[in-house]
Amino acid sequence: MRLAQLALIDLDGAPGVAMSLLSPGTSPQHVRVDLAVLQPGASLPKHPAGQEQVFYVVSGEGRVAADDDVEHRVSAGWAVTWEPGEQHTSWADTAMTVVIIQRRRGAQ
Repeated sequence: MRLAQLALIDLDGAPGVAMSLLSPGTSPQHVRVDLAVLQPGASLPKHPAGQEQVFYVVSGEGRVAADDDVEHRVSAGWAVTWEPGEQHTSWADTAMTVVIIQRRRGAQ
């Protein structure tokens, strides 16, 4: 067993957002798992997904949008998947904790 307290690191260019790498997976080129904590009012700037990306809301409430800029409300229990290259963004309306899983297609 390994026991560790993970430090949240402020994300450059996204005030109020801190992240911690939970697991690089079996190969960082194939799978990556991050924990993100967004303070109320914080957002992740619009950017393209480098790989298939799942955004799972653990707690809190916020909004997400993709290429079409249509906002969708999300809260604990909701999962959003973006395809590689798809532009996307998210906002926290309350303090929001999310797990972000990125997996390159074909990776196991």
